[in-house]
Amino acid sequence: MSETYLRSAFKNWITAAEKSGLEPIASPRIDAYVNALKFSSTKIIGAKLSTTDLFSCVTSDEFQDIRKALESSQNFAFINESSDGVFGEALALYGRFLEDVTKPVCWIFASNPKVYDIIPAVQELSVITWRIEQRDKMIKKNDRVYLWLPGVDGGIVASGTIVSSPEEREPLRGDPFVVDENMFFDTFIGVDIKIDRRFTNPIISANMLLKNDVTKTLEILVFPGSYHYYVMPEQESAIECVIDNCPEPTLVETIDPSDTDDLASEEETSSESVNMQEGSASDTANVDSQMHRKRRYWVFTPDSGSKMWADYYTHGFISFGYDAIGNFKKYASREQIRVKMRSSYGTGRSYKLMGHMAWQFSEEMKPGDIIYISTDGEKIIGRGIIKSDYYFDVSRKQQKSSRDVIWTDKGDWAIPFDLPRFSVVDITNYASWCRDIEQTILGTQESIIHNDISTPGLPKYSPKDFCNDVFMSLDRFNDLAQLLKTKKNIILTGVPGVGKTYSAERLAYALMGKKDPDRLKIIQFHKSYSYESFVMGYRPAEVGQKLQTGVFYDFCKEAEPDDRDYFLIIDDISRGDISAIFGDLLNLIGSDYRGKSLRLLYRDEYFSVPKNLYIIATLSTSHESLLFSDDSLRRRFAFYEMTPAFGTPEFDAYRARFSNKKLDKLIKVITDFNNSVSSEGPSLNASVLGHSYFCDRDLGEDQSIEQIAKYEIIPLIGTFFNGKSDREEKIKLWSQKILTAIK
Repeated sequence: MSETYLRSAFKNWITAAEKSGLEPIASPRIDAYVNALKFSSTKIIGAKLSTTDLFSCVTSDEFQDIRKALESSQNFAFINESSDGVFGEALALYGRFLEDVTKPVCWIFASNPKVYDIIPAVQELSVITWRIEQRDKMIKKNDRVYLWLPGVDGGIVASGTIVSSPEEREPLRGDPFVVDENMFFDTFIGVDIKIDRRFTNPIISANMLLKNDVTKTLEILVFPGSYHYYVMPEQESAIECVIDNCPEPTLVETIDPSDTDDLASEEETSSESVNMQEGSASDTANVDSQMHRKRRYWVFTPDSGSKMWADYYTHGFISFGYDAIGNFKKYASREQIRVKMRSSYGTGRSYKLMGHMAWQFSEEMKPGDIIYISTDGEKIIGRGIIKSDYYFDVSRKQQKSSRDVIWTDKGDWAIPFDLPRFSVVDITNYASWCRDIEQTILGTQESIIHNDISTPGLPKYSPKDFCNDVFMSLDRFNDLAQLLKTKKNIILTGVPGVGKTYSAERLAYALMGKKDPDRLKIIQFHKSYSYESFVMGYRPAEVGQKLQTGVFYDFCKEAEPDDRDYFLIIDDISRGDISAIFGDLLNLIGSDYRGKSLRLLYRDEYFSVPKNLYIIATLSTSHESLLFSDDSLRRRFAFYEMTPAFGTPEFDAYRARFSNKKLDKLIKVITDFNNSVSSEGPSLNASVLGHSYFCDRDLGEDQSIEQIAKYEIIPLIGTFFNGKSDREEKIKLWSQKILTAIK
């Protein structure tokens, strides 16, 4: 099936009935046509169809083949008659629609910032080779294209013309704008796009397009999640009107007429650039420090208030003062910056806060972060994306500490809360503030802050890494991985201390092949957790209540347009009411129901759980019988027991690295303890000691071993023998053995 999806385009076409040479069609009839094309084919008996969702048909030949199969099927006449002729009329109209749109047309191509750095590519290249998902006959030479940056900061960043037909290309290497090197080794279907205009500072934001009555109907805004979006002629005209009313775009490419050799070289490079689905590693030194970093949200209040804003917006940057101390990168800590400020500017103040903000500006801000400009803590006047690392601009007369910014929005937005009135404030942890500001500025209905520009060069993570970290054999890992791939939902069971949550996270990374936190979501259920928090529901708003989507809905929508795997980890699933939390979606998480749709409770929307979303939950062994007494729940999960790793070759190799006799003796006592309590019956078998007490610790030091024994293990011993007549004797016996081991 093509990645192009024409539901919105068809609806726009048929709504503009007069322009299509049709009689005006009432809105309910249009909705009936749309529903018939999307769902009625599922009721047909005996027809072999490549797809039942006819909006996936994008060529006349493909559609006519399906239409012929439908109309010759056993029960087409009955289905058509039962719909009052709507199905047959819809087929005829869709055929006419496809004939219209096979003329030279206009497209929006959506990039993926996680895998291709579209902004600098557009700025530096004259021709971009763009990967398309299939040999799509609707995409052709001479078609016009707008290139789109997706997400909450999305919008048009360039326009161009397709100068080649879709064809298979050889794998390209050395593209500086690709984020993952894996995509250098496969052939792909691509087209060359000649860049005609650039809109990168500022971009033509989605917010601008949503304010126009015509462009707000663009398919990418109505039904996001695909790769290619058809643009109706009237929509294209409206986009150009929006562009013409925008500030003049900053010129990002200047050529010295004398540099003819450089120009030729640049054209050769540009013709070899490709927009791929994955990306290459960047400098290894930056990987470990950034691999788990999510996008952060900052409020920046210039010392001069709004006076600097015009300069910031025009030239695409922000700046920070205290030039007398020089480049902030010279200092290894906040304290060093503070001491230098004190010596340079006098001793009348502590400079603690200013040193902290200077450190944040130079070290903690990162490219891809969102920056808001405020003048008084009560309103926002600008929004942008941090583009560059920190640099010290010696050409400026003042405020030389700088960062480049791509400004996406300019205005005057009041906010319903008071922001801290400091020069630099990180508000990332105030999720409701971030959400409210984004919705105020962008008008978006998304209820979760997305990380659309991720850090390049994610560290690799292999099954071997997993086995070393979790103390598991490769055979067991293969069993576990196959179980998850087949069942889609698994629960890691086991006693506390065997590393269930730790293992769940690393299992996800091992199956990804890299540590990509953008494709991993960790949540924890609790007694107050509900369907409304998890899927969708009404929540209190400033006036009344507002329908908002939940974490599961949002994560499914993130996974849906991506071919890669996504993983939801539910820590300690026993704390919530599973039936109530999943509600009507409980069936959809089953492996045999993935991809099937169900109408949501709170909205007229058909929702499905994508096949590339996997659920890994954790559960303490003692809670298993209480939680999963319902067979319908058990059928949707596979159970995998995590056991203490003491005595396994993997853990023994880990222990041997420390060469600590006290550690060896303590682990032997714990192993004897586990064997003892297990032999006393199943009631105690669920309460053995796990190995996680010895993970991520400096086990080469005797003091660490003694602290683990005295303050973590011995206090637990008593809980294992509650209700036993010889409880006190058992506690004394094992406590003494543990203390003897660490002497």
